[in-house]
Amino acid sequence: MTSISIPNSVISIGKYAFEDCRSLISIVLSNGITSIGEYAFYNCYSLTSITLPDGVSSIGDNAFAKTSLNSIILPNSVTSIGYGAFFQCYELTSITIGSGIKNIQTSVFDACWNIQEIYIKATTPPQMQSDIPNQSAVKLYVPKGSKEIYQNNESWSGFKEYIEVDYGIRESYLWIN
Repeated sequence: MTSISIPNSVISIGKYAFEDCRSLISIVLSNGITSIGEYAFYNCYSLTSITLPDGVSSIGDNAFAKTSLNSIILPNSVTSIGYGAFFQCYELTSITIGSGIKNIQTSVFDACWNIQEIYIKATTPPQMQSDIPNQSAVKLYVPKGSKEIYQNNESWSGFKEYIEVDYGIRESYLWIN
């Protein structure tokens, strides 16, 4: 099994659900998923791609630890990331964290040595009990107007560069005369 698409009838990925599925490369989760349990995809070392739908609110301890994800986009609905959730994801280079995040537990990104950039959409820095490996080499993209708040927050200080981004919705209009 190299690819999985989870149906809409599933609302939660349970503890250890796909642990050690070493041939699993990609997963598409349905819009009904609200939580991802502890160790759900632990040691799925071939896993390079997962699409997390808006509606997922929590990611359990070690849920994606020891996978080969190269980027992760956490939707605005995610409020908490459990202990070691992305531990030893050596291929991880880019992280996007949605605006709803409140708490990032200890060791979430431990041994993720290749992180180059983090996009965070929360205007108020979330509580982060975890260090980012090589933090002084990582660019942090923050919402427009919140650069100073992040720089002065103990958990979020020490990044290579702080870049303000307008994460707002932009609408395009076509004017016809």
